[in-house]
Amino acid sequence: MNFKTTPVAAVLVLAGFASTADASGSFQSISKLWSTTSTGVASNGSPDFSSEISAWDPLSRTIFSAGGRGIELLNLSGSVHGTFDTTSFGEINSISIFNGMAAVSFANASNKALDGTVQFFDTATLRSGGGAAALRGFVTVGSVPDMVTWTANGTKLLVANEGERQTGGTIDAVGSISIINFNSAAPSSSVVNTLGFTAWNGQEAALRTSGVRIGAGLSASIALEPEYIAVAPNGLQAMVTLQEANAVAIIDLTTNTITGIKALGRKDFSLDGNQIDPSDQDGTGNTTFINPRSVPVFGLYMPDAIASYSSGGQTFYVLANEGDANVEGTDVTRFGDAGITLAGSLPAKTTLVSPGSIHTRLNVINNGATGIGGPTGMTEIVTLGGRSFSIRDANGDLVWDSKNDLETRAIAAGLYDDTRSDDKGVEPEGVTIFTANGRTFAAIGLERTRRSAVAIYDVTNPTGPTFEGWAETGASSADRRTEGVVTFEDGGSLYLLVSNEGIGIDGSPGDFSTLGSTTLYQITPVPEPSTYALMAFGLVGLAAWARRQRR
Repeated sequence: MNFKTTPVAAVLVLAGFASTADASGSFQSISKLWSTTSTGVASNGSPDFSSEISAWDPLSRTIFSAGGRGIELLNLSGSVHGTFDTTSFGEINSISIFNGMAAVSFANASNKALDGTVQFFDTATLRSGGGAAALRGFVTVGSVPDMVTWTANGTKLLVANEGERQTGGTIDAVGSISIINFNSAAPSSSVVNTLGFTAWNGQEAALRTSGVRIGAGLSASIALEPEYIAVAPNGLQAMVTLQEANAVAIIDLTTNTITGIKALGRKDFSLDGNQIDPSDQDGTGNTTFINPRSVPVFGLYMPDAIASYSSGGQTFYVLANEGDANVEGTDVTRFGDAGITLAGSLPAKTTLVSPGSIHTRLNVINNGATGIGGPTGMTEIVTLGGRSFSIRDANGDLVWDSKNDLETRAIAAGLYDDTRSDDKGVEPEGVTIFTANGRTFAAIGLERTRRSAVAIYDVTNPTGPTFEGWAETGASSADRRTEGVVTFEDGGSLYLLVSNEGIGIDGSPGDFSTLGSTTLYQITPVPEPSTYALMAFGLVGLAAWARRQRR
């Protein structure tokens, strides 16, 4: 059969194709290419490798996945090129790569309360199997350097030193931010400026009044624990999440100073559009039952990851509002426990625990939103996390929040894990920003879904983001607990790289019932209208050429 087309028909075919593509949103496809299970094994034979943070090195065209015992190197095809055991440096926390240099942060090997380090490795040498030969030097930073990131030009690194409280709630170290002026010729000679919060010691009452959560009897320098850093696109400012304090710190990178601490406020789950499911056992016979509803509860945003972008000449920050306790097991109590009582300003507790309202299983914060309350006579019911992502301006003021959109869409897609309803829901954990066809997108990694899942939103307009699709590993996948997300381009293609930390075994640190994994997606944007026009023009010309040939 011969198929013939006229120039007009060719244009109509292209027009129809363009219409179909436009109707599907910004992307033609978000395709999972592969998922590779981590290969690290502990000396006792138990799985001991968690893929927590991954980075792409364009020079060696290698994926570096950090977590657990070390760094795993993967090819773009998903095959494991090799592993590098880093336990001699301490507990690995983060990795960031610029121009063939991997900056890797480690907590102190002997005592996490002591200063940690950032070690520098040449990526090409590490890929070739150099191991120790790849080490180019190190610098000392603060306690528990939880996250490291390069500035856009590679002249500086910023490190969030969490100073995390250790087992049993012992408070050992202050939180801080290290700014490293990188010396590429001699990395160990890089100048480190570590910024602490001692200037806010003695101002704890004022900080609490503003909404910052600081436990009773704690100094600000101890209570403020930096979690994640985003550098503004213009390189002049950085914003640091202080997760457990429900606040952010603002850094002036021209003077290397902390210029302010901004409380992030409460989210009212009684408002329309903010509904949550507060229980993992509100079905018949205490079974799971997904039942979002308005409840008289406030959530503290408590963001983990943060990323920045520019819109209309202004800087905006996207924050993943995960929520986190200072010390698990001591900060949080189930609402139905006997130790929780309510003040007379609230309805009687017995009227709030029916399945139609707050279920007894909901985890609430013992000491309230600002850290100095108690479980007896609560004047407000406060839980961890916003179950959302937010956009804030350069001052930390709220511009937009996704409300319950992440959870509503996760439920519709069969991704929602109702066993987490009583805690922090889908737990937005990671975030990365990327651009395609002149639009700006945010990929939001969700830690607690039925399988690894990342929600993608168009955030070009910071006051009106739109949902664009899911990157998720599929119903039969064993990938669990999305931790880090990053995007990169290679050979004209756009990729989304996802680190899944796996499921740990309670009471057995470092061992996993489900191994960590690394997943790669390819994101194919819908071609711009100009592309269709060129294609149509080309087909018109082709049809004209064919007509001349027939003549």
